[in-house]
Amino acid sequence: AGEEQQDAAPAPDTAAVQHPGATVGDLTVVDAYIRQPASPDVAAAYLTVRNDGGSADTLSSAYCGAATTTTVHGGSGAMDSGGTAPATPVTVPAKSAVTLSPARGHIMLDGLTGTLRAGDTVSLLLRFDGAGQVLVDVPVVAIGAPAPGGTP
Repeated sequence: AGEEQQDAAPAPDTAAVQHPGATVGDLTVVDAYIRQPASPDVAAAYLTVRNDGGSADTLSSAYCGAATTTTVHGGSGAMDSGGTAPATPVTVPAKSAVTLSPARGHIMLDGLTGTLRAGDTVSLLLRFDGAGQVLVDVPVVAIGAPAPGGTP
C-alpha cells in the first residue's frame, strides 16, 4: 500500500475531483509543488493537506502519469535511506493540517517519463482512505525559486 507501479495506461477512476485548492470531502490540498529535479529520473512532490472534518484521514497512495512509480513517504527516513524506501502513509488528524516538505516527507516520483522543467505542470492523483481521490495540478518550480505558500 502506498506504492503504485504504473504503466502507460491513463489514470484510473474518473471520479476524481480537480480544481485549484483541490478539495475532496473535508480535505483540501494546497501549496503543492515539485522542485525542478537535479536528476532526470526522480522528483519529489510537496504539499499541504488541511482536514476540516471531525475525524482523521490518511493519504495512502498517489498516482502520477509523469512517473513509472509514485510513492508516498510520510517521514524524513525515506529521504535519508539513499535507496528505495518503503511507502509510509500520511495521517491527517481532524481539524488539523499536515505539510510534506523537504526533510519532512514527500511524494516520490520514480522513473520520470520526461524532463520536468520550471513552469511545467504535473497532475497528481491522491488517494485518501476516507475521502477518496482528488486530482491536483502541481507546478514545477525552479531550484532556487520560493515554494508556493512559503514552505521550503
